[in-house]
Amino acid sequence: ACALHCHHKVPSEKSFYVSEGLFRPREEVEAEVAKCMVLCARCHFVFHFHFDSHRSERWWLLAALKLSRGCAKCDYKEHSCALHFHHAGKRDFYISKGLHEPKEVLNAEVVKCIVLCARCHAVFHYFFHRLANLTLGKKSYSKGSTSTQATRA
Repeated sequence: ACALHCHHKVPSEKSFYVSEGLFRPREEVEAEVAKCMVLCARCHFVFHFHFDSHRSERWWLLAALKLSRGCAKCDYKEHSCALHFHHAGKRDFYISKGLHEPKEVLNAEVVKCIVLCARCHAVFHYFFHRLANLTLGKKSYSKGSTSTQATRA
């Protein structure tokens, strides 16, 4: 389920993001979900991608790089917008936010990354954070719980 997104069929009818409905009444969430169709994470990114000829040359070069690498997990290479740079180590900045950085700085950040498709990226983070929460003894989101603070035994 972590790699599935609720896409609002009519954006102007969106009351809230379904992902933000965790602490809303069940009836409100169900009504919001009824306005949606379910798309896998990759398809959702592709659906929202709009060709923009005004994108920077750097943006297009990074898109070509993502396509040439493809997803490191499943080898998906169809649409660059559904491919993400995932930092395998320490992150100084998000690649998408660093297009204004000097070329050498941006390249040094890209080298720290692997490319994952949106679906594999979502699944990776779901299991990574789930494992981290279990290891650190963090509370999970459950009915009546509003905290994710670590609990010490």
